[in-house]
Amino acid sequence: TITVGDDNAVKSFTNQGLSGRLRAALEAGADNDNIVIQNNTFNTPSTGVYANGSSSASSGGIDNLSVTGNTFATGSSSSSTLYGVRVGNAVGASVASNSFNLTTSGGTAPVAISIETGVSGSSVNSNQITAVTATNTGGYGGLGITVGTGSASSNITKFNNFIAGVNGSNFTGFGNSSSAGIMIGTVGNSSTLSTPTGGINIFHNSINMSGSYSYAGACLTAGIYVGANASALDIRNNILTNSLNNTNGSGTASKNYALYSAVANTAFSSINYNDYFVSGTQGVLAFLGSDQTTMAALTTAFGGNANSVNIAPVFTSATDLHLVPGSNVSLNDLGTPLAAVTTDIDGTTRSATPDMGADEFTPPQDDASVTATVAGYCPGLQNVQVTLNNLGIVPLTSATIDWSINGVAQTPLNWTGSIAAGSSQLITIGTFTFVSGVANTLVATSSSPNGNTDANSANDTYTSPSFQSALSGTYTVGVGGDFTTLTAAVAAANTNGICGPTVFSLIDATYGGETFPITINE
Repeated sequence: TITVGDDNAVKSFTNQGLSGRLRAALEAGADNDNIVIQNNTFNTPSTGVYANGSSSASSGGIDNLSVTGNTFATGSSSSSTLYGVRVGNAVGASVASNSFNLTTSGGTAPVAISIETGVSGSSVNSNQITAVTATNTGGYGGLGITVGTGSASSNITKFNNFIAGVNGSNFTGFGNSSSAGIMIGTVGNSSTLSTPTGGINIFHNSINMSGSYSYAGACLTAGIYVGANASALDIRNNILTNSLNNTNGSGTASKNYALYSAVANTAFSSINYNDYFVSGTQGVLAFLGSDQTTMAALTTAFGGNANSVNIAPVFTSATDLHLVPGSNVSLNDLGTPLAAVTTDIDGTTRSATPDMGADEFTPPQDDASVTATVAGYCPGLQNVQVTLNNLGIVPLTSATIDWSINGVAQTPLNWTGSIAAGSSQLITIGTFTFVSGVANTLVATSSSPNGNTDANSANDTYTSPSFQSALSGTYTVGVGGDFTTLTAAVAAANTNGICGPTVFSLIDATYGGETFPITINE
């Protein structure tokens, strides 16, 4: 354990052990101020940094603590206690630009950042949480950022944070440490969820709860959890997504929320300009009194949210929450300007109409792509169709489509029309004579959107899976026939489609080797 006092700095230090922690002060410690802990690496800590003054006031609290640019990583920890940063009894603290990759197999709920009793006038910003995971099977989940100050006027702002990789086996209630990206009203992984906590601003965070877990029970998880004694909450310009899925056969009734509130809507001084998105059968947009499964219901229950949306964001990856510019046109500039947040997680200046989430992005002006071809082509001369997508921010009025089938180049299409920004259109790019039973591969490439250079050539080319022409007519089934078994005949129909009256003529008296049931898809 390393203990530091007034006006000290610990920089560029790699912690390989040393009891697993660096303390700015011991519990109920002295009035240690102006401490800087910067650019350090903490490996396999039980607690990386723990800073706790003797009172919440400046005279006893830790003033102007800075925990900045550090890396907290555990490897294969089995610690029964796992925290990245804990701060208590502090005034004007800053926990910023740190990275967290915390995993434990111990019987505990790991926490990346815990803002605890007596903290005020502080900020938590620009941190990247890529994993805070409990791998044990005992019903524990990870917690990204928790705050439980014991005060209704904390004046704490959390902004520009990436929170991802938050998971565990999870549990049937939040009180026993089921996963949440942000929790308001709890101290660390305490089972007490009703610690009075108010004056909290949650601005421009990106939370992505994703992946699967297994627990034999109806578990609950949330992007943001709000405790019963929270108050004066300002929640704006965030992206909250939850696609977690309990794969246990006894856990199919699990519910994975974007936002869960155990307190009445009067606790929210402002809640608006957020993107709430869930997916899968276990995804529920929000809870307040009861499940809120639509944006209309969410808005009625919480109030506010007149400018909030339900749009699927496209992140760079499940843990890299930068937004892919060309794939998020529908999310562009949907936030509201906030004086407290003028840059994003990378230091990029926020626009006059900023983006939701921690990443400010600018979609390209001209960006087109080609995606799926229509299946079910009949044998013979047929129109070939693809989907042309406008990933730019201006209407797409022209593009060139080069295409080939089975490596043979076809006549390019110089397309003209009108596709709105963020929209798509099915277009015919030419004709081709399909032959029954012949496998085909189509490759199509878009270029010159609106006569300009495509801003993202990486998404221009589409290559189809191998496909055959659809069935139409009479096919014999049996030894020496078009198909040897009825199973094979129906499989071909299901895979390639049917484009006209189709008859399977059975030519054998008996059929062995069939796989039942034989189901014809609609």
